[in-house]
Amino acid sequence: MAVLVALVPKCPLCWSVYASLLSTFGIVSFPYYDWLLPVMMAFLGINLFALGMMAKSKKIYGPFILSGAGVGIILIGKLWIDSSPIAYAGVTLVVASSLWNILTRKFACSAASKTAL
Repeated sequence: MAVLVALVPKCPLCWSVYASLLSTFGIVSFPYYDWLLPVMMAFLGINLFALGMMAKSKKIYGPFILSGAGVGIILIGKLWIDSSPIAYAGVTLVVASSLWNILTRKFACSAASKTAL
């Protein structure tokens, strides 16, 4: 039982690796597929909410706008057009906005510590 628990993916990246590995063996059925879309929508909403709150407090709206565009592109690419390349472009925008947000926070913290000295 401990081995099975150790093999259960614990992060989103691990889920994608497991799905990729299983698809190479021809196993494309995912037992939680019905829950995948609502969970993805919930996480995208949480991401947008968090970026919106940070944008409001820091007065830097670029990452929030970029993430909103990415979420819109994901929804259009997955739900309306059913095009994987378009959905992946949206994912790229969401990841880029998160990295942008992390970098602005890092530089803001280092600038604040320099002015405090």
